[in-house]
Amino acid sequence: LFPYTTLFRSIAMAEDSNDIVVAEGTDFIDDYAFYQNKSLTSVSIPDSVRKIGMYAFYGCESIKSVIIPEGITEIREKTFARCKALESVAFPKSLKRIENAAFFGCKSLKSLVLPEGLEIIGDNAFSECSALLSGRE
Repeated sequence: LFPYTTLFRSIAMAEDSNDIVVAEGTDFIDDYAFYQNKSLTSVSIPDSVRKIGMYAFYGCESIKSVIIPEGITEIREKTFARCKALESVAFPKSLKRIENAAFFGCKSLKSLVLPEGLEIIGDNAFSECSALLSGRE
């Protein structure tokens, strides 16, 4: 089900569901953890998570929204790229950096509220986000 992750003890999937709950106490989500999991519709990330790896949700075409917990300071390269159904992202105030192509190809992403303390937005971070309408808080 999740061939690229070592988080097997830290995730739960509801029966007859495509929703993932990352266990409280988990401090990071591996690079490629849910890479190209096309059936994943939602993910619950607990406040204990401090790092989300590169390509962690790349190509998860069915995710519609993401709430990134407070304490996350960067969104790594291509973390949410090609999440075609992604419509909204809630960023934490702690976010300082969005790396290259982090949300590349998120064609359904309609709006963003970027935190005031954001310092760096990498190249092509929001390229090919054709539905994107709004920007900074």
